Amino acid sequence: NMSGLLIVVFLGLQALSAYYVVRRRYFEIFFRLHWVFFILMAIFCAIHGAALVLVGVVAWAVDVGYRSLFLSYIRLPRKVTFVLLPADVIRVEFPCPNSFHYRGGQYLFLCVPKLSFFEWHPFSISSSPSSPNITLHIRVLGDWTRKLQALVKAEQDKQPASNKLNSDMEHAMGAGCELDVLMEGPYGASMVNLDNTRYQTIVLLSGGIGVTPMQSICNELLD
Repeated sequence: NMSGLLIVVFLGLQALSAYYVVRRRYFEIFFRLHWVFFILMAIFCAIHGAALVLVGVVAWAVDVGYRSLFLSYIRLPRKVTFVLLPADVIRVEFPCPNSFHYRGGQYLFLCVPKLSFFEWHPFSISSSPSSPNITLHIRVLGDWTRKLQALVKAEQDKQPASNKLNSDMEHAMGAGCELDVLMEGPYGASMVNLDNTRYQTIVLLSGGIGVTPMQSICNELLD
């Protein structure tokens, strides 16, 4: 009876911690608690006699292990360029590896170990698949992006003047810097097939930084 009661308690706590106020304002707390409550619930399910739940736990663990070890370490480069742009936007850019293929509108999970090895955040790819470089544009909106902006500014201030980027635009807004990152993706392929001739007119709608996936799709269509 106690194990069954604890299953219900942890399931309830999982639902409460996912309440939109917690999830939107304290995402990292929500995310960590979700893992903890899930693992505890699975343990007490096994104790309660519902050991079949461990099949799902194993599948989840394999997925986490594969994504963490293979995708983040092997598939993408670990050193990329960050540039501060006007209107609190950060551009991320790195050469596209030959083995990396993506479509317009897809996104990557980005981790900057200097900030936190455990925080991964999704950002849309703003470049088109035909571009030699992959670019992301990040709007400074939350705690993590504010810390990233401060880190980039601190790193670029350390550089001697001779190492700073030379373009007039980037000189006015500050030079870029290189940081080690981990990445995972791409994810989120469009549900609409843009390769055929079924659609003669395509309308793209976005607001603010939401223009980034639309820019990628638009440039892919132009290409």
